Amino acid sequence: MRVNISYSVDLDEVPEKVSELASKEISLMKKELVPSLEDAIGVLMLPNVDINRVVTAVSEFQKAGSELEKIIMKITDCTNILSGFLEAKIHMANGSGEREEPKEAEVLDEEPS
Repeated sequence: MRVNISYSVDLDEVPEKVSELASKEISLMKKELVPSLEDAIGVLMLPNVDINRVVTAVSEFQKAGSELEKIIMKITDCTNILSGFLEAKIHMANGSGEREEPKEAEVLDEEPS
């Protein structure tokens, strides 16, 4: 289960914080994703691939897929954070000074067909 955690930082610190988050993900990718893929490929490259090796390869590919999903979620988080940063900078550049709090989305009732 994913949960949102939020905290405040100075606006000018946002790029650095996103960089730290992205760097952490690169490290995890090197540590978790790449070895799983290499293990899966390595098992399949061995001569006389038997059913047990294929099962091992499937397991490693599944592990890599799970890690990749986590990485994609973090990349999406980075994208969203930086988009908010850009929006705030543009808003400030247009002379309004402080950034307004985001407004909640309006929910429109659909009419029955």
